[in-house]
Amino acid sequence: MRDLPFELECTQEEFRSIERGLVPEEMEDKWFAFVEDWTLYWHRSWTGLCVYAIQFQPIAGGVRALRARVCSDTAAYRAADDHAEAAWLERLIRTWLLKRV
Repeated sequence: MRDLPFELECTQEEFRSIERGLVPEEMEDKWFAFVEDWTLYWHRSWTGLCVYAIQFQPIAGGVRALRARVCSDTAAYRAADDHAEAAWLERLIRTWLLKRV
C-alpha cells in the first residue's frame, strides 16, 4: 500500500457512524468497510481486496485521519493518481458512512 495525501476531521458522533462500517447486502454492492483499532478498512466486496486503509486518532472534540493508504498492487487494483484517489476515498466516506453528499 502507498500513502495518500488525505485529510479528514469529524465529530465523535460522525466517527461512530464510520465505526458502523458498511456491509454489502446485495451482489451489486461493491464495498465492505469496517473499523478495527482506529483504522477504517475499505475492501472490494467480491474479491476481498483491501483497497484503502485510513488510520484515525482522537483529537479535542472529535477524530481526524492520521494516515491514509491505497492498494499499490497494480495487478489487483488500478489506482488513479494520489489526489484523485484521496478525493474518491473522501467521497466514499461522506456518501456511504456519513450519509452526506
